[in-house]
Amino acid sequence: FFERKVHGENSWGFRLGRQAICYGDNRIFGPGDWGNTGRYTWDGLKVRKRVRRRNFDFLVAKRILYDPKYFDDEHYDFTTYACYAQCGVNNEAKDLFWIYKSDDNELSGERRHTLGLHRKIKQNSWDLSSTFAFQFGDHGADTVRAYGLHVGAKFKLVSTKGSTLALDYAMASGDSSPSDGKTETFDGVFGAVDKYYGRMNVVSWMNIEDWQFTVTTKPSKKLHLSASTHWFHLNQEKDSWYFRTGKPVAHDPSGLSGNYVGREIDLILKWAINSELELLAGRCHFSPGTFSKNMGIDGGADWTFIQFICRF
Repeated sequence: FFERKVHGENSWGFRLGRQAICYGDNRIFGPGDWGNTGRYTWDGLKVRKRVRRRNFDFLVAKRILYDPKYFDDEHYDFTTYACYAQCGVNNEAKDLFWIYKSDDNELSGERRHTLGLHRKIKQNSWDLSSTFAFQFGDHGADTVRAYGLHVGAKFKLVSTKGSTLALDYAMASGDSSPSDGKTETFDGVFGAVDKYYGRMNVVSWMNIEDWQFTVTTKPSKKLHLSASTHWFHLNQEKDSWYFRTGKPVAHDPSGLSGNYVGREIDLILKWAINSELELLAGRCHFSPGTFSKNMGIDGGADWTFIQFICRF
């Protein structure tokens, strides 16, 4: 890639070529480099203008289509245009964004706008965050009208060093009537795959309601532990349960199978062994809910991972 970095106030910069695109809490644009699927790497142009400690970015890019057998020079058949403004003062951050996704297929393709706001406030022992996004446009012959949101609060326990309690709620609209000529299923934009909606990535930010409770603690400077529980429900019972890639896992068009997808528990350990070596390990379990069982998914799922990072 070619890059000119921003230096000082009222300056501008750009990056042209291969790049990751990340903003805010990575819920709208994130690196997505945790799993084999859902990774986001782009070929494109990002132009940045800095004015009074505010960054204004303008982007046009195409997402890389990964193929393990060939060099990664192919792209998905859509182009993304975006404007992203970051405004931060002291312990407050406010991001405004517009994203346009245009498919090359004129008949069955998609032309979807995402317009939204991300806000984060730090006050004393509290961290508050929220994101709202509204989508409109066309998907084939249907019009698009969808929305997604997230609200979260994290509290730092003063009596216990390094411990926090957090409660989050994320929702993405589903299609209440798939045959009415209107698409109401929210598209999960390009958020990070490893940070939200469970480490197992059994759901995506599409037709979902996710209640999350998280406890973290640091017994020492080098050791970090976290435990989180997710409760997943469909937003609309006649719409699908979508996997992390956006593909439907199960669908009951009658809407009679309920909306409780299931519960996921994630236990994560992070240990900085020394300045060069770091260990990340986790144990996760998914328990199917009423909807999953009615769709023939009776057994639970377990996932364990161990990862070492060596810096040299």
